[in-house]
Amino acid sequence: MIREVDRVVSRHPTVTRSVAALRIQSWLKDVLLEFVDESICTPLADAYAEAYGRSAVRFIPFGRSPVIGQLESLSQDPVRRYRALFGSLYESDVVLQSYMSWLSRGRSMIAENSYDRRVLDLFLPLLQGQLTFRRAEGLVYTTHECTVPVRWASALAGEVTGILLPLLSAPPGSRVIIEEPEAQLHYSAQLLMGLTLAALAGKYGHQVVFSTHSDLVVLAMAYMKKYKPSKERVRQLITGILEMQHLQIEPGLLESLAEYAARAGSLDIRFYYYEPGEDGIRVSSIDVDELTKHIPSLTDVVDRLLAWVLGLGDDSHAED
Repeated sequence: MIREVDRVVSRHPTVTRSVAALRIQSWLKDVLLEFVDESICTPLADAYAEAYGRSAVRFIPFGRSPVIGQLESLSQDPVRRYRALFGSLYESDVVLQSYMSWLSRGRSMIAENSYDRRVLDLFLPLLQGQLTFRRAEGLVYTTHECTVPVRWASALAGEVTGILLPLLSAPPGSRVIIEEPEAQLHYSAQLLMGLTLAALAGKYGHQVVFSTHSDLVVLAMAYMKKYKPSKERVRQLITGILEMQHLQIEPGLLESLAEYAARAGSLDIRFYYYEPGEDGIRVSSIDVDELTKHIPSLTDVVDRLLAWVLGLGDDSHAED
């Protein structure tokens, strides 16, 4: 590449300054990235690993789809685009900057085909398609029907991609913190999300911590913990969900998720309920047996709705 540039410069002296500036900019960028990695990122990662016994941490915030929609634009000129995005929307949110860096790294790994394919295999039933890279379009999402840039794909594709990309560079034994992994997902996909999170912990030893408003994600985890289903029974559940959505995925592509989700029964899965009170937020631990019978807040809402509906029936009889 450098030789080709030198050849062009020798034939066109007027572009010498521009080429020289580009080469200096590229060199400076490499130096800065190396400095940040060696002087900041690596020491912080080492300190975190020593303090918490975890190899790395990935924080995945709520509101992933809008960021995924801008990922290609941000990746083309990260310094300028980051400044514009954070200054206008996120006010230089350091946490979001960290998240964006892991998104960009995951995108690059797919573009360079340097990622662990097994991570994508776990997400395949949930993602309901494939993520690949095309030079002209960037990151693209492919289903059995069509192929579109991921920024134009469904909310499901955006939300799941926003969780998947940071995990491509996460080493085994990482701590993964996710805000509302069920956001914008259909009920069936919420259930698959619960199985996928369990499989991530089972296969890679990740400590997965997440907040959720989804009873289905919670129940998926609770039933896996309580009943410890076999791989075959988990595969049966996944197949049934996909058939309900009229989705066809080769049976062999379900094996990875079924196998490692089934291992969740032996994991240390804990459930906590956050309840606002007069003295602030109260956090209480919930036993898995209690959770399969009653999910605080979520079950209460359903009970109130049913009681209200029954009352409507009484009103109609009174009018008669």
